[in-house]
Amino acid sequence: MDVVTAYLYGSLDSEIYIKVPDGINVPNHMANRNMYCYNCLSEFLSLKGYTKNDDCPCVFIKKTSSGFCIISVYVADLNIIGNETDINEARHHLKTEFEMKDLVYIQKVLEKFNMDKSYPAKTPMVVRSIDMNKDPFLQMEEGEEILAQIYLANSTRPDIAFTVNLFARYSASSTKHHWNEVKNVFRYLNGTRDLGLFYGRNQEQTLVGYTYAGYLSDPCNARSQTSFVYLQGGAAISWKSSKQTLVATSTNHSEIIALYEASKECVWLRRTINHMLQSCGLGSIESPTIIYEDNAACVVQMKTGKEINIMQTKSCDNLVDLFTKSLPYSSFSKCVKGIDVRRFRDLQESGGVNLTEI
Repeated sequence: MDVVTAYLYGSLDSEIYIKVPDGINVPNHMANRNMYCYNCLSEFLSLKGYTKNDDCPCVFIKKTSSGFCIISVYVADLNIIGNETDINEARHHLKTEFEMKDLVYIQKVLEKFNMDKSYPAKTPMVVRSIDMNKDPFLQMEEGEEILAQIYLANSTRPDIAFTVNLFARYSASSTKHHWNEVKNVFRYLNGTRDLGLFYGRNQEQTLVGYTYAGYLSDPCNARSQTSFVYLQGGAAISWKSSKQTLVATSTNHSEIIALYEASKECVWLRRTINHMLQSCGLGSIESPTIIYEDNAACVVQMKTGKEINIMQTKSCDNLVDLFTKSLPYSSFSKCVKGIDVRRFRDLQESGGVNLTEI
């Protein structure tokens, strides 16, 4: 769900002065506008019986007679998790206090950029090389098309995370070639509108991670690519694909940097998951979390701790390849299925899954 005009909610506790751009006439330059504040939503949910903690202040949990309800907040967007009764109750409470609307994000983005009738693509990226020096003709000035895709890549569509991260580097100086590649992402989204993460019932809830580094994936700037993904119940719950800020001097060095980033995320995930499990009366994580790494030298150098256990896996079984490089369709499809990203129509055909179970 989305909070409409979120910045209008909440009262300011101090005066804010805004400089009006030249050419705009405002009758009252000192007009005080109520702006959205996280505290407003937090206080409202607390009154409704929801709790949070310092490790995950944007995750609100309420234990109910029929189970539990979880509300995660990202700026003005809310995800609600629970059974149908608890979800409807949460939506009713929120709509009484805020103006809310349900999101149909992919459809909205495709229509905005006139790509809703485009021919579908099998993968989000066709060509790996997008060197701007080879195409000097500027096409996009704002990079708005990339910004529209970043939300999906970070929230519900890990299958486009690497591609969007790569194109985002050129959003300030993009070319016609970049625009063609961005349109291919839109074509891929158009053909996979019903694709999403599936969290099934009665699954083994072990937290498992995969990490990998693409050494010198950006040879022009001597930077490597960090990527990791964490699965719980067989489905991705956290992922990252980004260019490293340090210059790695070897493949092993780049892998250690990636493993460091993945380990930080693992510690935070364990704390957050334990808070959610304990708040819902479902126990806690006791055993170390396994992180799979395909670099043998890197695995040998790492030590097993109380929270993390580094283990080696085959390169062909490393699901994080999806977040590191452009893949052919067969490998791409294998990785997408491996992190439990499925099509809604396939779920309906195989098991009669209805929307409330996803």
